[in-house]
Amino acid sequence: MSRWSPYQDNGGSALAIAGKDYATIVADTRCCRDIAILSRNKTKVVKLTDKVCLVSCGQRADIDALQKKMALEVTQYEFEHREKPSLEALAQRLSVELYSRRFFPYYAFNILAGLNSTGEGGVYSYDAVGNTEFMKYGAIGAAGAMLLPVLDIGLKKAGYVYELKETCPPEEAVKLGVDALTAAAERNIETGDGAEAWVITADGGVQLTKYTLRKD
Repeated sequence: MSRWSPYQDNGGSALAIAGKDYATIVADTRCCRDIAILSRNKTKVVKLTDKVCLVSCGQRADIDALQKKMALEVTQYEFEHREKPSLEALAQRLSVELYSRRFFPYYAFNILAGLNSTGEGGVYSYDAVGNTEFMKYGAIGAAGAMLLPVLDIGLKKAGYVYELKETCPPEEAVKLGVDALTAAAERNIETGDGAEAWVITADGGVQLTKYTLRKD
């Protein structure tokens, strides 16, 4: 007999890439439990401001609770300070929120992506208890380990482990992200159905484009 747990993994995968003046998130839309597909069109991304988005994978109930809490924090910040919070401020607030629940954590693994106070793209990756790392790209979810090598090959200079390519326009970043998710959907049962590409720029705000992935 299996042991009862308050947590369940509802699958899904996501990645984020930051450029010189943009950030992009690509995430699938499948929500499942083991081999049972619960929804084929469930977004994992929430727009917090015109320059910051949050993507989460894990347990759907905890994802919804956390994303609603962060959206409320943004509203309260705007009311008190008469301006929108920066990427850096939201990165710190999300870390504190996750750490405050460390004894009964949100079962949610997160990436915060957007433009910082100087207009440069940035990505913050989190574990379930708020440990965070700033990076230029990252991946989470059921197929996260499959996505990262694809991003390594596509974004780093040949022969250089730590140096990124000097130029990678947002269109190329989106194509790389969608191609990576398409490949992951062929090999991971918890990834698939659809892909959402969110592109964050200073001029255009947040733009969403949808793609189709395999549905079986």
